Amino acid sequence: MTWQIRQRVNFYLEEFRPPALPRDIRQLLLQLGLTAVLLLVAALVLLGYSRWLQHEQQQINQFTQNLTRQLEDEMARHPPLVVDNGLQQQLEQARRQLADSQKILLYLGREQLQQSQSFTPLIAQLGEQQVRGVWLQGFSVRGGGQQVQLRGFVDEPEKLSRYVVELLQRSAYAGKSFSQIDIQRSEQRWLSFVLDTEAPAAEQGSTELTARQNLTRNQQQISSGGRL
Repeated sequence: MTWQIRQRVNFYLEEFRPPALPRDIRQLLLQLGLTAVLLLVAALVLLGYSRWLQHEQQQINQFTQNLTRQLEDEMARHPPLVVDNGLQQQLEQARRQLADSQKILLYLGREQLQQSQSFTPLIAQLGEQQVRGVWLQGFSVRGGGQQVQLRGFVDEPEKLSRYVVELLQRSAYAGKSFSQIDIQRSEQRWLSFVLDTEAPAAEQGSTELTARQNLTRNQQQISSGGRL
């Protein structure tokens, strides 16, 4: 009987495995490799972009040169423009006329604004005037608010007299007086009247005398309260 010594060897032990790098070093090498790849890709992209820019720049330069040649050809075919002194003078004159017209329009606009503002108290206080039996049909303001004409209807002449007296007591109508008073009988039962602060135009001979007599008679009838 033969005795043999047998020994079992476990090759899976650490001492039988090939040497390996530590995990931290392997991760570092992997990161370095990825970084190198990214840098290489970026360099290739930048190189391609640089070549594309050079190509575009060449095309732009060529296009600019073509335009420059075309412009030079056009300038060579057409002589330089000469300014006409007559047209220049007409232009300056037109500019002066335009400036003068603008000044006139500005002045007229300011005058119209001032007149409209001066008419406001006349219209406002006329609207506040209320006498029963007197109906105002229309009115007009002339001479920058110096002359006023009223038109309307009244059922009794004495009411028109009271209407005029109360109206002339208002501040906007202070110092005014109605030089023309015309009352006519209308087709209806009431009377139509026209009051005007502007004095009537002078007439010749008996026409002027008759008009004054009619005006005096109308004023007396209004003051006395009689009917026409």
